[in-house]
Amino acid sequence: MDIRTSVKEGVVTIQPHGDIDMNTSPVLREELKSHYKDETRAILTDLSKVKYMDSSGIATFVECLQWQKSNNKTFVLYAMAPNIHGVFEMAKLDSIFNIVATEADALKLVG
Repeated sequence: MDIRTSVKEGVVTIQPHGDIDMNTSPVLREELKSHYKDETRAILTDLSKVKYMDSSGIATFVECLQWQKSNNKTFVLYAMAPNIHGVFEMAKLDSIFNIVATEADALKLVG
């Protein structure tokens, strides 16, 4: 998995390229955790280049959700493929996470 990251004015955008599974989710988790800082206002995750995600990927994002709630930050997933969105829906996680269609929509949640 390749992960591209950008930071602008306290907003971190993470874009993983490839599958998020039990072999790659630890790499993604470490990249996300490296941005759990006071100066980080939000973490936006662009999933447009991810075609498959297993439960370890979801667990990685649940950890980010915990960071969001305990630090009053914003965590958003966007550009999710229909099959991945379906996994979140089946697990009833689509109502817990901020999931939007585009980066522009994600930036609106940052405020």
